[in-house]
Amino acid sequence: MAFAQTDEELAAASRAGDEIAYSALVQRLLRPAFAVAWEFTGDPDEAEDIVQEAFHRMVRALVGYDETRRFRPWFFSILRNVARNRVARANRWRFEEIDDTLPDAVEGPLQALERQEIWERIETGVDSLP
Repeated sequence: MAFAQTDEELAAASRAGDEIAYSALVQRLLRPAFAVAWEFTGDPDEAEDIVQEAFHRMVRALVGYDETRRFRPWFFSILRNVARNRVARANRWRFEEIDDTLPDAVEGPLQALERQEIWERIETGVDSLP
């Protein structure tokens, strides 16, 4: 029975091509992996993508997995690396809308003319005061 095995035993069987062992390993890791990924992103859809990519990387990296080491820390280091890379990539290309209510940094000719007209009206109004 695959579920009674340790993570390390399931990883070794997965590496040997045992799909049932791989499925059991994924079932064990899915919820905690999703929780960790969600902590990184705050977005459940992005967290799902990260978990899926981490499982794909795990499968490719099982060839080099050292069975004398604990499996979970090894897998979660893969997951955290995937999450960090994804978050860094997203932050690198984050775009924000420009607020149209902010004044222009440089006054254009139209703004200068409007400002001048306003000051002329103010001076005319002040001069007409008793």
